[in-house]
Amino acid sequence: MTTSALRRRFLPVLLGTGNFGGDAGTVASDIGLDAAGTTAILDHAVEVGVMVFDTVDIYAQGATERIVAEWRSAHADADVLIQTQAGSSTTSRFHRLRARGTFGTLGSA
Repeated sequence: MTTSALRRRFLPVLLGTGNFGGDAGTVASDIGLDAAGTTAILDHAVEVGVMVFDTVDIYAQGATERIVAEWRSAHADADVLIQTQAGSSTTSRFHRLRARGTFGTLGSA
């Protein structure tokens, strides 16, 4: 797909998920959104046309990716792109290992 085709397909906005399941590297009952709150936000985002969710495996010690993956599994027909990131190491071996873990959590679809 060309860059111009991608621009036509996706809105120039994405939903960051850093406070889903906790706040960044913290998991606590009073920080961030729980799974129910996250699901409501993801559902609403899709309703208003957001098609890209940004996550990373270290947000809330992995809780964010797990919650997004559960939502994605329940909404397999949703036309969304889930983009993720991989830590701060510069070694390709590190990135391959992190990517495998992320694909295991989010799925490859």
